[in-house]
Amino acid sequence: MNQTMMNSLNEDDYHQEDDFVSTPSKDSGGNRITHDSISFSSQAVEILVFEEPAECARSQNGCDWSKLGVGVVDSDGINHWCCSEDELYTGVCAKETDTFGRLIIDKTTFNGEYRFVPIPVLGPFESKEKLMEIDVTEGNGKYTIVIANCDDYGRNVKMEGPYVWKSNHGFLPGERFEEWNFMIAILVIYICLFLWYGMSMKKYSDSSIELQMWIIFTVGVGLAEVFFRVGDYWVWNEDGTRLWFSHYSGMMLGVCKRALSRCLIIMVSLGWGVVRDTLGDHKRIIIIVGIAYTIASIVFEISDVIRNEELKQAKKDPATRLVDFIKFMIFVVELIDVFIYFWVFDALSNTIKYLENMSQHMKLRRYLKLRFILSFSVLFSVVWVIFGIVDSLVETAIFDYEQKWVVQGAWEVNYLAILISVAILWRPHPDSKNYAYVMELSSEDNDIEMETSIEMIEDNITSSEENGLADENEFQIEDSTNE
Repeated sequence: MNQTMMNSLNEDDYHQEDDFVSTPSKDSGGNRITHDSISFSSQAVEILVFEEPAECARSQNGCDWSKLGVGVVDSDGINHWCCSEDELYTGVCAKETDTFGRLIIDKTTFNGEYRFVPIPVLGPFESKEKLMEIDVTEGNGKYTIVIANCDDYGRNVKMEGPYVWKSNHGFLPGERFEEWNFMIAILVIYICLFLWYGMSMKKYSDSSIELQMWIIFTVGVGLAEVFFRVGDYWVWNEDGTRLWFSHYSGMMLGVCKRALSRCLIIMVSLGWGVVRDTLGDHKRIIIIVGIAYTIASIVFEISDVIRNEELKQAKKDPATRLVDFIKFMIFVVELIDVFIYFWVFDALSNTIKYLENMSQHMKLRRYLKLRFILSFSVLFSVVWVIFGIVDSLVETAIFDYEQKWVVQGAWEVNYLAILISVAILWRPHPDSKNYAYVMELSSEDNDIEMETSIEMIEDNITSSEENGLADENEFQIEDSTNE
């Protein structure tokens, strides 16, 4: 390993414990030093741990480590990390025997922890280096660990072993701690919404409609998703490892939640449970769209997991085909979303127009509220996308490193606001089942609005014969003043 490895993590106050095993794999000469009766060269694997300033953590271009005492930038703007022959010849590093083949570190500027593992000249060698615990109490920050083997004429070294970072609150990375608190708050909201809607449905069970079953089921799936995500972070924080079952269960439930919610908003926009009691041919199309969205989202999530695993394995860039495929799947998901949005607003317009023509003012007010909520959601989405693009392009990011979760968190708030609004507009009540058959009647003389419920009554044949009536259906009209 004749290269420098860099890994940045964001933590609160932390301590670090490392077990690195170094195994040289190629014999080579070098300047020798004596250590515990073993012949060593001047070669060593060096380990640095230091905190980056807040302005560096927010910079899109990264941090200039030379200002922190790590490496040097020459007059041409080129970074030099190791003191090799070229650096000695050009005077980039001092001409001292103890600096050759080592990291260039300005001891007057560098404010971090330094460790090194000496490498022997000849023969097989394995060293287990346990670093001391490092305590940092200054506050939150982004910390970087650098592992380097700078000796160009030294031996290749294979390093393996874990490194553990722990904040005051636990093992959960610092940039995810605020996100965890946010998800706990979302979980509480889901629990309250599920209990309220579920108890209301039980109270008015005789009047419940199928649409309300879709609403409570969607809320339940969302509750399960956030529950598994919170549990995943809790286990991670306590044990330092992620529980794969909770992690992937939350991921799959999130896909199902988004698919169900899109199907639900289409059903509501078509007027199901208000102006129509069945979806007819639309139901088949809704199911197809929901399945297509689910499949596309699952494929995208799996591809993204594979890409992240490649990044964790210290690969600089995942395979180009994989990246292109992920971009394609994002395009497919967004295309389905655009189709759904157009369908929803077209269905809303038709439903509102029908209610206006039929002078159904109570129902019309409900759908005008829904249209306003969805329009505001679309406006928010557009503004937030633009905000995200600007945040990624400016030199200094708007959010700190530990606040990046806000970008995704805003989408969760937007989604939850729509779900709560639909649940309130279509909340259970005693007349839910008959609501689709209720027609408003208005009196032009006194401007009193009347509700008329038209109900078909089956004749009792025996009673009809006794009263000499024809064997036919009767209609009963019940008027009630609209409060």
